[in-house]
Amino acid sequence: MTEDRKTQILGKKIIILGCPGSGKSTLARKLHDKTGIPLFHLDSLWWKEDRTHISRELFDRKLETVLRSEEWIIDGDYSRTYETRFAHCDTIVFLDYDEEECLKGIAERIGRKRPDIPWNEDRPDPQLIAEVKNYHMEKRPKVLDLIGKHPDKQVMVFRTREQAQAWLSGIAEENAVKRIGIIGDNCSGRWNRIRSASRGIVISEGRILLCHETETDTWMIPGGGLEGNENEADCCIRETEEETGYLIEVSPCILRIDEYYEKWRYVSFYFKGTVIGTCEKQLTEREARSGMEAVWIPLEDALAIFAEHASYADTDEMKRGIYLRECLALSSLSVPLEKKRETD
Repeated sequence: MTEDRKTQILGKKIIILGCPGSGKSTLARKLHDKTGIPLFHLDSLWWKEDRTHISRELFDRKLETVLRSEEWIIDGDYSRTYETRFAHCDTIVFLDYDEEECLKGIAERIGRKRPDIPWNEDRPDPQLIAEVKNYHMEKRPKVLDLIGKHPDKQVMVFRTREQAQAWLSGIAEENAVKRIGIIGDNCSGRWNRIRSASRGIVISEGRILLCHETETDTWMIPGGGLEGNENEADCCIRETEEETGYLIEVSPCILRIDEYYEKWRYVSFYFKGTVIGTCEKQLTEREARSGMEAVWIPLEDALAIFAEHASYADTDEMKRGIYLRECLALSSLSVPLEKKRETD
């Protein structure tokens, strides 16, 4: 039944299901890279860095926040949420591999860094092995039953990794802006307020231009909120000039990050900028009070600063949020270090 419904049509709300070890997260990441559709790992929503997890209520709020957004790829099993995800998605990808293949997948990822959980697995998890052995009797029938109950969905069922890779290869690369979503622990599940901002990534000779608030020792990529009827690119140029005193020209938008906190949705548009001149800074009163200064620092130092975002979780939630956003922005774009020009 499901084999006849395979199709190359791809929607904008995609769930990827399968037994542990089937490679859901890997396929989801590759699909995200091709399409630019925001990717959410359910394991990342559920687990904390100390291997404890958030409450079921908070997890449900975070999932609801994702499901209410316009586009998403969600990977993970979490059978308790099957029906909710099926109801909201337009595309279902089911990795229906046999037990031996999934056990092999679990063994191969031991010791490897994974994007969906905040630690490295150093040994096989007996509970996970048991879940694999029970999957075909317990969860697989539920997935197939739900597929049958949703004839309006686009469905892809793959029996082998080769089938999944062939399907992925047939999807055209989208010339789309890459998108990332951040779901805060205080998200309400529903938002009714939106603030949009633009930010400029300006790199020269291996150094990146940052704003530094000396009063709070907070670093950030230059940028701020849109004003009036200006577009995102003009906003990036204006904010960079006002905060740093550098005139820049910008590329087309390269990244969008959506952050969900309380009842707010914060949207940041990132551009690559090139310095073309200088001007007088025009700081706001708040920026002046904070001691904001424009500083060029080595790109690797900036990445190291922003990578410390988790260390502020209990002391400075605003700094934690800024650093997480900037860390994801620089890391996801794989911004190359520029070689210094050799002088004679």
